[in-house]
Amino acid sequence: MKQLSKEEIEKKVAETFKGFPHTKKLYATLDGNVFIEENRAKLHATIKGTVLEFDRPIEASEENEPIKMSAQEVIKLILEAQTLEDLAKYTTDERKTVKAAFEKRSEELEADLDQEEEEVEVTQELLDANPDLVDLGVAIGEKIKIPKV
Repeated sequence: MKQLSKEEIEKKVAETFKGFPHTKKLYATLDGNVFIEENRAKLHATIKGTVLEFDRPIEASEENEPIKMSAQEVIKLILEAQTLEDLAKYTTDERKTVKAAFEKRSEELEADLDQEEEEVEVTQELLDANPDLVDLGVAIGEKIKIPKV
């Protein structure tokens, strides 16, 4: 694993903070990967790896401050999120309505992940379309799980 210098890591962290205006802390590993969640950074760093913690720097000028959005604007973006990663930038928003929308959308997206497969009964059509199933010894009438389309 190639280790970056402290300056290189700090530069990557600063760039990441720009992309996540509501994130107050970031965690980086010595190979230059940056994470929003400390646990993810520790998993990436492995047992003996080092995780560096960074707080968002306080901006001196107003032009460098993140754009402030109303709760309604943030909730709209949360509801439009298609992945859990899309939601990550809203984890630190403490407004009650935003938190409620965040939690609800997170649950919906997690439920979608759980439903990526469906159980179907094997038919002759399915076997004809998927010769690999025949090779695996799957028979008509058996129930198998297949990815949802």
